[in-house]
Amino acid sequence: GLNAMKIAVSVGTDGKISPHFGKSERMNIYTVSDEGIDLTETRNAPDTLTSHDFSFISDCEAVISGTIGISMQEKLQRAGIIPVVTTGSDPVTEIQAILTDE
Repeated sequence: GLNAMKIAVSVGTDGKISPHFGKSERMNIYTVSDEGIDLTETRNAPDTLTSHDFSFISDCEAVISGTIGISMQEKLQRAGIIPVVTTGSDPVTEIQAILTDE
């Protein structure tokens, strides 16, 4: 089976994908496994997010947001996290799209 992987999604208070990663206040962490896609936790983003501190999502394979600046994308990639920019608003739909792309 698939090893469970975690994907962080920057969300607003409504749980929809928020438009800007750097201004995110919270991340919903989804776990993807053979059982499906489950919202397993919500983490508050640190104020240090703008200084490119990704330690709070270092266990995630990817991060999804409406906008991720180019330098931020490069730093995420160096940290081993795949940045995914989307115009969509529903986290599960977007995660399914990533999984289908592979």
